[in-house]
Amino acid sequence: MAKLTNVKTLNMENGEITKVEYNGNVYDKVGTDSPEIGDIGMIIDAWGSLSNGDFYEVKDIVRYPIGNYPNLGGSAHGCVEDKDTMFFRKVTAQPSGLKKVDAPVVGGNVVFGVDYCDVTAGEIYEIIRVKDSDGFTIIDDVGDDNTFLVRYAKVTFYVKTSEDPYGEISVGDKVKVVVTDGEESEHGWGRVNNGDIGVVTDADFLGSIRVDFPNQKNWCAEESELIKVADNGDLLPGTVVKGNISDKVITLGERDFDRDRSFGTAYLVKDNAPFWIGEEQFEILTKEEAKKHADVAEGVEEDDEAEELIPADEIPVGATVKVVQQGNGHYGDTLRVTKNDRSGLFPYYTEKLDGGFADVYDKEHLEIVEVPAQEEKIEVGDLVKVIQSPAALPEGSYFIVRDISHDGDIWSDSKSGGRYIYAPRHVELIAKADEVYA
Repeated sequence: MAKLTNVKTLNMENGEITKVEYNGNVYDKVGTDSPEIGDIGMIIDAWGSLSNGDFYEVKDIVRYPIGNYPNLGGSAHGCVEDKDTMFFRKVTAQPSGLKKVDAPVVGGNVVFGVDYCDVTAGEIYEIIRVKDSDGFTIIDDVGDDNTFLVRYAKVTFYVKTSEDPYGEISVGDKVKVVVTDGEESEHGWGRVNNGDIGVVTDADFLGSIRVDFPNQKNWCAEESELIKVADNGDLLPGTVVKGNISDKVITLGERDFDRDRSFGTAYLVKDNAPFWIGEEQFEILTKEEAKKHADVAEGVEEDDEAEELIPADEIPVGATVKVVQQGNGHYGDTLRVTKNDRSGLFPYYTEKLDGGFADVYDKEHLEIVEVPAQEEKIEVGDLVKVIQSPAALPEGSYFIVRDISHDGDIWSDSKSGGRYIYAPRHVELIAKADEVYA
């Protein structure tokens, strides 16, 4: 039997080969049993003229009561016992818009590997009935209801999928738990933690969703507690996050592999490349919080009909105000606005003029006394000084502004080539560009 040459190892896990390439095709490890004709076998317990690590193609399978003997190479003397061989199976292209799952699902799809009982290999059929997770029924090529058993049919099952992280959740989807920090999950945490990633096993279990996690199977969740992620766990484009540095709400784009460095997995900022942000620089918003923003609800970056995120008549942070809410303990006092969380209910945080927290108020409870003077706008090319340092450059550092994002964040380039982001409040204008280069 002829040994295969030019078999390339593509991936290893714990010292074992899990993926190889041969003749331009990719093969995934399927184990040491249930080989199929066309698989590639790697010898792991050699005997005779065989050597461990050699690859052969499975040409035939001789089945005996004591085990299966795949014929590697087509020779009558080329049979080996399956337990002596690690098998790899060719990966077929996944149909567009579908996700592979392990079992048949009503409304899902099935693809047959061979022509068989009025079905055509490679064609996509919709599953109309499922029985005991083993039997499934489709409409075959001649229009008849045709039932198959999983254990006898060479098939691959799929369900419809969506690249929208906030789209409808289906069986087989990879999901991430996203709950507001400090809050309890609707059905309790068990052995699952906020941020864990699992696979959906039931998309409608008494109105909830069941998910298998590495530490707990069949965990119940509400759909509002989950967002969809890529098969490898990466966040999908369109995921909405809030920057830890600037408090800006950002919609993520594609993953930026070239930027995966000190800030963890990096993602481009949607519609604002080449700006990027690392996973350690943001927190993921819950589905409810994310859907408040127009770019998620309408699928566009700007929507004239969407609710404004920053109304023009808001009281600016830093303004001094007089409390006009009768009955309030600070009625008639003059305070300073320190924060606007835009929660819709008492969003304005205030402090006393000599320091110390005062109270929270709605806009109708306050009367503006004085608005802080408008500082000169920082622009590209200006020289600035770092006065707060949530990023890499220490306080007191100076840099030339290289970029300013559409939402006002200021970007600098470090000597090492990294690009860092600062909110305007983190820097102080030292000199305008025309003064720097005068």
